[in-house]
Amino acid sequence: MPKTTPTRRKRRPAKADPMTQMRELLLGGTLRQVAAATDAAIATQKQRLRRQQKLLSQRIERRTKDLATRVGKLSRQTANATAGSRRTIAALQQEHSRSLRALQQETLASLAGLRAELAAMVQALEQRMTKSIEAMQHGKTDRSALASLFEDFAQRVAGGRQKRA
Repeated sequence: MPKTTPTRRKRRPAKADPMTQMRELLLGGTLRQVAAATDAAIATQKQRLRRQQKLLSQRIERRTKDLATRVGKLSRQTANATAGSRRTIAALQQEHSRSLRALQQETLASLAGLRAELAAMVQALEQRMTKSIEAMQHGKTDRSALASLFEDFAQRVAGGRQKRA
């Protein structure tokens, strides 16, 4: 705002009371100088505040752009990490499936071997039991024959005694 200098006095209408006229004469110029100085100080403060506001706006804009760049970078890193994690998980799942199939095949092969071994053991046990049964029957036959012989012998001995008596 332009400064106003009290070079000319304004004339007041004649209706003003004497006190007002006196105040105008004594303090009028000073009041106008103070008002002009205040207006100048306010204008200077406004200009300073506008400059500061402009600087703050620029700082905020730069900071916002910087943060947006960082957020974008972090978003890309997160997306890359997520994609990498997904690939790793998929690879681990495939490896797990392969390992599980291999383990199943090994288990089936081992089971088949155990079945064959068990069948051989059962067959060997059956053969041993058959031999044992045959041996027992043979022993029973031998015992029966021996019992018959003893019985025969006993009758002969008993018959020989009866003849002597």
